[in-house]
Amino acid sequence: MRCLAVVAALLLSHATAAQSETPTEIQIEVERFGVGGTIRPGDWTGVRIRINDSAPKAREVALRLSPRVDPDGDEPIFQRDVTTNPGQWQGAWLYWRVPHWFDSTDVIVISAYEALESGSTDRTGAIAVSTAPVGRLLGQVRVTPKGFAPADVGLLGMVGNRPMSLTRYAVRNQGERWRVLGHELQEYVAMTPAELPDRWMGYAPFESIVWGVGEPGEVRGERAVALKDWINRGGHLVIVLPPVGENWTNPSASELHELLPRVTVRRREGIDLERYRPLLVDSRKARLPKETVVHEFTPMPDAARGEAIRVFDGPDSECVVARRLVGLGMVTVVGLDLAHRTLLEQELPLSDVFWNRVLGQRGELPSPQEAEAIRAQNFLSRSGVNFATDIPGEIAKTRTAAAGVLLGFVVFVAYWLIAGPLGYAILKRRSQVQHSWLAYALAALAFTGIAWGGATMIRPRKVEAQHLSFIDHVFGQPLQRARTWVSILIPWYGQATVQVTTPTPDGSGPGKAEGIDLAAAWESIQDAKVGVGAFPDSRPYVVDARNPNAVRVPTRSTVKQWQVDWIGGPRWKMPVPVDDAGDASPSAAIKFNADRTIKALLTGKLKHELPGPLNDAVIIVVQRQASLVRSSADGPEPRPLTTNMICDARAYKLANPWQSGQVLDMSVVTASTDPSTLASRLMERLLGSQSTSTIQGATRSNPGQVVDHLTALSLFSQLDPPKRQRSDTSSFPAANRAGAQGLDLGKWFTQPCVIVIGAIGTTNEPAETPTPIFVDGQRVPTQGRTLVRWIYPMPDDPPSLSPPTDEAVPPGVPTERGG
Repeated sequence: MRCLAVVAALLLSHATAAQSETPTEIQIEVERFGVGGTIRPGDWTGVRIRINDSAPKAREVALRLSPRVDPDGDEPIFQRDVTTNPGQWQGAWLYWRVPHWFDSTDVIVISAYEALESGSTDRTGAIAVSTAPVGRLLGQVRVTPKGFAPADVGLLGMVGNRPMSLTRYAVRNQGERWRVLGHELQEYVAMTPAELPDRWMGYAPFESIVWGVGEPGEVRGERAVALKDWINRGGHLVIVLPPVGENWTNPSASELHELLPRVTVRRREGIDLERYRPLLVDSRKARLPKETVVHEFTPMPDAARGEAIRVFDGPDSECVVARRLVGLGMVTVVGLDLAHRTLLEQELPLSDVFWNRVLGQRGELPSPQEAEAIRAQNFLSRSGVNFATDIPGEIAKTRTAAAGVLLGFVVFVAYWLIAGPLGYAILKRRSQVQHSWLAYALAALAFTGIAWGGATMIRPRKVEAQHLSFIDHVFGQPLQRARTWVSILIPWYGQATVQVTTPTPDGSGPGKAEGIDLAAAWESIQDAKVGVGAFPDSRPYVVDARNPNAVRVPTRSTVKQWQVDWIGGPRWKMPVPVDDAGDASPSAAIKFNADRTIKALLTGKLKHELPGPLNDAVIIVVQRQASLVRSSADGPEPRPLTTNMICDARAYKLANPWQSGQVLDMSVVTASTDPSTLASRLMERLLGSQSTSTIQGATRSNPGQVVDHLTALSLFSQLDPPKRQRSDTSSFPAANRAGAQGLDLGKWFTQPCVIVIGAIGTTNEPAETPTPIFVDGQRVPTQGRTLVRWIYPMPDDPPSLSPPTDEAVPPGVPTERGG
């Protein structure tokens, strides 16, 4: 008997071990987490893997990425199908949204399954949990992600291995999460053309990418389309042309050629960069190379509006930095050899002199050594403030919950009175105390029915949603972009498909998508701190890892929060220039005032037909970048570093809501030349609108100033920075936008333009979202607030390389210039 027991134990342990072994028919390796090996909680990102199939012939396999659970405790599984090439390593990108609570200790499971042909989709195109089966497990790997960036840190992409002084945006003092003389850190993320993603979501953590070194011809097919999609959605690609072997302007060598400004390029050798000193440094001390290559750009005569914008000119009015607007984004081309060894050795150009004016940043950027010296000047213990903390409160569906709580309270109080002291008093008065238990039972039964019936009566019977949205449009461009945070109440148990896509022409249902839209379960940073609250019946659901615009999720007659991103043709009728009769026409335009006898900054008229009045509207006029030089006793010299804005700009707050159909005379709006209209005053006020909290922003500190906070997110890079000469900087706030990256409009402060920002919908009068959201193919009725951001590009006007004169602006009109 003892021998039989030993044999049985051995057989059982062998069977258990066999079941626990991971199949190795397909080898899986992780190459990198995120583009450049960096991921940030709260963002969509990509995981680059490679697989090697040992099967004798090609087959379809399902690759699955399983991160942690979503806020409801359900498990999203991000899946894509591939056809294997047996015996060969092949790469694949999987895209997923990183939850705010995800950290470097969490484990991701990446699996390869046998794909089954029986898998199907529902009528909206989403993969359904019950109809997305997979076969045998063929391979699996468990990995812990690397390269985490904090949620309150920005990411600045660099293609190539030459920093070109961009690392200055990440200089900080030890233990701090902000720049010494600024706000959000911008971590430098290096990448190569070969590792760029094949979907735009891979670029989502970046607002700007500088291409310094690498052949554009390496980015083809889906990867070229992904980069174009990212730019269309608001990305800023900066290309530094190489001194030799330049292939960007060769259509046959680069699929990205169509993104470049419509300019002719002239290559000049043996150029002394001394002539461009004010563009690169802030003094006469730095040593500049004497023999370099400079590319000069001349706009083509047939270039359309926004296709050939001069950003920087040289001393002979030769353009050396040019730009093209692409959808909501832009492509800037730099003709100076910034990778020259002499510049790299000295960490030039100075970031706050050159890159601030290209990327649209603000504030001084000291070196690590300078930062340490500043530290002794009481620049410590700044308090962090997060301008994204209004999002959870704006989308909370409190009214439905409040009704349920009120009903429960009333029923409980009435039950307690009747089943308790009041009922007993009545029975005692009638000398029927012996029936108290019967009365108690009857009261319990009656109030159970009342509670059940009341709950049934107030229970929502249709899908509804509460939202907070941003919508962007650049005049003359064919696209609008929207990001929406939304709480969707789905009043049934089972499953439902949540989808974001362009609707059919009649708006009755989902139509053909005009890009890769995104829908993902969302949680706030506050939720991340508290932890996940799971339902007892938590279930998995499958998400298309390459086109996650439709997701079929478990439902429990409760609210689920989402973050969705959409792009498509114009859905809202944004402001347009109109003639004196109030009609839009090709001849109508907004122009800078040429009549110097009038102090109004602009002429022309604007009208919008948005679905409601534009509330709390502010109109920002960027005139031009500030002069690069100033006068001195020894003649013109580069302007020294200051915390002033990089441009001359004004901001005009409208006193009343701008009604739909109302014509706005810009000569009246911009008539004031009072110093209070300087844009820097607006940036000071916006920074002060949010009281200090923790660096992550745990509470919503000033609910009455929601639009100010949303506007601050829109102008984040321009917020007032601390001054070097301050002695009380310890009380100066350090702004961040953890949980709401990618909404900054700072790049528009590098060229003349008009920016209109205002809100559709208020707390008391909510409005629909412009984002087309559907549940099971039906449009979701929404209510909430939308921040409208509209940009009107003006004719280019590069900053002067000559000292400003009294003729630069009308007499007596203050400007942003300093130093």
